[in-house]
Amino acid sequence: MNEQGISHHRHPCKPPLIGIDNACLDPGSPTLINSVEANLTSALPRLNPFTCKDVDDRLREIMPPCKDWTEINIFDKLIFLVAKVSGRVFVGLEVSQTPEYIDTAVNYTLQFMHAVHVVKTIRPWLKPSLGPRTPEIQKLLGLAKLAEKLLGPIIEEKIHRRANDSG
Repeated sequence: MNEQGISHHRHPCKPPLIGIDNACLDPGSPTLINSVEANLTSALPRLNPFTCKDVDDRLREIMPPCKDWTEINIFDKLIFLVAKVSGRVFVGLEVSQTPEYIDTAVNYTLQFMHAVHVVKTIRPWLKPSLGPRTPEIQKLLGLAKLAEKLLGPIIEEKIHRRANDSG
């Protein structure tokens, strides 16, 4: 396990997510817990005003005012809103507004939910061998690689900046 709490090997205490041997986070990792408690939680007072304004702006963007009752697909609108607003918090304003990021974030989330549903239909004793071969899991892994390609440079730059700031 590396210092960010990411293991590229199977976690000994629990099986990998939905039967796929892939990088997994150790939920007990001190680094992960510290990141949430110290970094994210302490940043909430600073982030809340921007996040509230961002939600208001995105709502006006995806659901502009209208004179009459208008039927909309709220699920699609909310997925878009969550991708943009959470993206701003986690990857920054510049990246979170790009069509590539939004498309990747939305598609990964939807594909993940679909893949979980498909893998749950496989008999338990067949999951380890059939789960990774399903088209849904293959597509999910492809989206994960795309996300890594998109976000990898941002993560590396932040790690590099943090190392230079502390040393």
